[in-house]
Amino acid sequence: LNTYESCPRQYMYGSVLGLRGRQSRQALAGNVIHSVLEEFLTVFKHTREAKLDGLLAIFEEQFARADFETELERRQHYVDGLAMMKRFYDDDRVRTTEPKELEKWFEFKLEDVKVRGKIDRIDRHGDGRFEVIDYKTGRVESRKAYAEKNLQLPIYTIAMQEGLHMEMKCATIYSLKDGKRITLNYGKDLTHAAIASAKRRILDIAAAVRAGRFDPAPEDWKCNWCEFRMLCPASESPG
Repeated sequence: LNTYESCPRQYMYGSVLGLRGRQSRQALAGNVIHSVLEEFLTVFKHTREAKLDGLLAIFEEQFARADFETELERRQHYVDGLAMMKRFYDDDRVRTTEPKELEKWFEFKLEDVKVRGKIDRIDRHGDGRFEVIDYKTGRVESRKAYAEKNLQLPIYTIAMQEGLHMEMKCATIYSLKDGKRITLNYGKDLTHAAIASAKRRILDIAAAVRAGRFDPAPEDWKCNWCEFRMLCPASESPG
């Protein structure tokens, strides 16, 4: 949904036509990292109960069988991933919350629109409320962007309320690259007005997709990094 708001044509190439480019190859490494953490926390329940060697053994096994295109690509992602695992272990073992759900699928309806997705992790706090945690292996946006523009955390909030029926305390973006956490509190940052605005935006996007509106939205900073640049008629004259 964020992709559609940024550029409907990019959304069409990736989500409607199912085309894949370099970002999808990068996403493979991210998927491996997510799968490693899911298996690790399924086996050990909490990082406090495990040794670093246990996490790294899972990491080694999953990276060995991941379908990278070249060994050079595998090695590059391996080095980055290894650093992420060590940082995650150090950070997570001091957390006092309890992981309750991992890679949790959700679905909710807004009028005639079904929204489906998956939450990386849901932790229970001591007061019985829950924290949504989203792992990031790539670029992390600003706190302001996650609070006001990016739809991801508002969608998770709606999912917790209307799909999973779990009382939400906060939502956190956790960068595995540098250990940075951006936490938005329900009610204070993720306000009722923000959630209502997100619902309207979701319905607007759904209506536009159904109407087949996939016009490009060219800008230099987007087009220069777009994995579908060579396909897009607007890429030669952004702006």
